[in-house]
Amino acid sequence: MYSTSAAYKTEIKKPSRSFECKITIGDRIYNNSDIVNVTIDGNIQPSDGFMIGTTVSKTLDLTLINSGDTIYSTSQIKVEIGLKIGSTIEYIPMGLFNIDDIEKTDYTTKITAFDNMIKFESAYFSSLGDNPTLVQVVNELVSKTGVQFTGSLPSYTVKKLEGFTCREIVGYVASICGGNAVITRDGKFTIITPTDVSLSIDPSNYINYKREEVKYKVGKVTCKVGEEELSKGALGTDSMELGFENPWVTDSILQDIYNKLNGFNYLGYSMKWQGDLSLDVGDIITVTDVKGVTRKHPVLSQKFNYTGGLTAEIGAKGENKNKNSFSSSGDTAKKVNRVLTEIALVNKAFVDYAFINDADIRNLKVDTAKIGTIEANVGDIKTVLAKQVFTELANVGQIVAGSSIIANEAIGDAQIANLKVGKLLAGDLSTSKFKIVSDSGNMLISDNTIQIKDSSRVRVQIGKDASNDYNMYVWDNTGNLMFDATGLKASGIKSKIIRDDMVSDTANISGNKIEKESLVSQINGATTTLKASKIKFDDINQTLDIAFNSLKTTIYETGQTVSSQGTAIGTLQGQISTKIWQTDITTAINNVVIGGRNLAQKTSDIYIDAIGFTGATNDVKFPHTVLIRDLNVGDNVTVSFTFKYSNLTYNNASRGIRIQGQGNITGWGNGAFNSYAIPVDFNAGSGEVNVSYRMIITSDHLLNSMWYINFRTDYITGGTISLKSLMIEKGNKKTTWTRALEDLDTKISENYSAIN
Repeated sequence: MYSTSAAYKTEIKKPSRSFECKITIGDRIYNNSDIVNVTIDGNIQPSDGFMIGTTVSKTLDLTLINSGDTIYSTSQIKVEIGLKIGSTIEYIPMGLFNIDDIEKTDYTTKITAFDNMIKFESAYFSSLGDNPTLVQVVNELVSKTGVQFTGSLPSYTVKKLEGFTCREIVGYVASICGGNAVITRDGKFTIITPTDVSLSIDPSNYINYKREEVKYKVGKVTCKVGEEELSKGALGTDSMELGFENPWVTDSILQDIYNKLNGFNYLGYSMKWQGDLSLDVGDIITVTDVKGVTRKHPVLSQKFNYTGGLTAEIGAKGENKNKNSFSSSGDTAKKVNRVLTEIALVNKAFVDYAFINDADIRNLKVDTAKIGTIEANVGDIKTVLAKQVFTELANVGQIVAGSSIIANEAIGDAQIANLKVGKLLAGDLSTSKFKIVSDSGNMLISDNTIQIKDSSRVRVQIGKDASNDYNMYVWDNTGNLMFDATGLKASGIKSKIIRDDMVSDTANISGNKIEKESLVSQINGATTTLKASKIKFDDINQTLDIAFNSLKTTIYETGQTVSSQGTAIGTLQGQISTKIWQTDITTAINNVVIGGRNLAQKTSDIYIDAIGFTGATNDVKFPHTVLIRDLNVGDNVTVSFTFKYSNLTYNNASRGIRIQGQGNITGWGNGAFNSYAIPVDFNAGSGEVNVSYRMIITSDHLLNSMWYINFRTDYITGGTISLKSLMIEKGNKKTTWTRALEDLDTKISENYSAIN
């Protein structure tokens, strides 16, 4: 079992979990947005009953969105799946896999791959002596396959074996140790035996749990050594025989194996459950069923399925016979027949004459050969003597010819090291076929576009732009646009260059474009007399003398009133002054920012219901648009709403409901709306919650102008969910629900149309 943190052990058991997958192929990393499906299948039990000496390969079936990447079959795949724990992700390595097959469609790329066990499919011819130690045999396997070994081995001396595959030898190493060979998560091979781990599963974790009737128990161990059979133990009414083949086993070694496995027992089972990424094949777990009965089960097979959420299938097959068959690899006599008839594993062969229909040869050295037809990918030939040579494409370092005749237009795309331009006759040089680049790389002419840039950014661009329009752009050294086809921009005026004589005599600058405060301030500070034949003082065209006389009378009457009220105010002033210093007035409100403006559109303070669930993942309800344009980096945003649910049913332990949203530019990337899992009590199935949480705006968020949010439901099959009073506002203080200003504008327009 892979070692994990205490926080992981708690989070992985929760009914609603979030994951992030990371697939590395070569130098390219794929994540959730690129992945359609990941299936990892491994076992140490290829047939019914308990076995030792198995060498089963773990299989990876991976489906990616076809993004146009080239994936080479020689690449190795690294799979990691991370569990989200709060704001962190704890990644668990799932293994290293070698690509076997790639199948592409217009939309997806499907890859089949196997772990490093397939690297043992090569012939084994030992350079050791007649009686090597088991450790020496394993070290030789490491040097032949390149796959490292981890673990400990018994100090057995064995006999030299040849004419087998490395994989068969690994199987013998595993069975002599009383275990099975597997590839670890980091690509090494090791020998495992069933080991109890501290992992328990109860009905809240599994989806279904099936059990066999009869318990499997080892009572007798038999090994076939050549034509001889060695046995330890005896069969009983409740025990069975474990049989295997190994040419290295002696009576004393078999006793060691029997002592290790005698009495080992389990009840066959199969289970589909929510899954735990840290669980390994060979672990023994504790399972409690719905009736409270607890059992120990070995994990002899395990299949993970990841589609954004995680499920797993585990199991162990029992045996309903008193005697197991021997290992599927067959006995030594059958292996000899297989060597003679199906496959020949030969170290050296001296053959006078051989007639072969088909031959796959890795290295072939021939003094003389007469060959009718040769088909080859690469030919490294020093001298070619030929009357005629026909070739579609030739890549030649140097051609020496007395004379050469080349048909007109026969040279299509030429690769020429040095070409004298004086001998080049050309009418047009197409920039659609050639890119013209300066030595510094700062000037580029391509297609219909000319670009000139400095060390970090484009400064001048002329020609076709990204919108397929033709334009001219000039930017300053900080990236601000100074000039384009629409004219000079504000950033284009870097110093105070506009003078009085540069303003047109007929400019007629509108008064509403003049900053009035500074204009009046300048007039008040001037010594020049302001002259006018008539000054309009108000909307009834009073002259200043009439207006001032009227104003004088009004001020006098108002003064009388103010004088009489002043006495009363003076009395109150003393009372207020005294009150100000009393401690019951003092209140401090710190760090409270209240926005009040609802950024979410089309909301309501009346419940809106949603039904019709599919039982699948990512079934979304209640779509809304959220505007971001008034936000800045570091702003707090408070999200609040009331959520009601009733009679909810589901089909998977990973069920859940969360608010989420994608950016109109970044999609589901780093600029997406911060998601939040709604605390739904699925055991009750009905309830109402008031949700409020905060998020902090980052620069990634502001790449968007709006979010498209919704409420995602996973594995919900029935019932009703309701939403009201959705409020998304700037600030760290939740306020009472209000409509978005855009919704109010729409409502006012509708009312205005109705009145008219």
